[in-house]
Amino acid sequence: MIKAKDMNRAQITHTFCNWCKYRRCVLGYDYWECGLEEAKKEKECLYRQAVRREEGQ
Repeated sequence: MIKAKDMNRAQITHTFCNWCKYRRCVLGYDYWECGLEEAKKEKECLYRQAVRREEGQ
């Protein structure tokens, strides 16, 4: 199983951003862009939460 911190951008968006209500489509790209404000990303971003959990183990 690949760790979240080792994923590339396409893997991150497929695994985490597809389920996020803050995702935004980027025309011409195969990944999502985050619609969260920078101040809220640390608390609400599913990817960042997963990385923190992995680092805590």
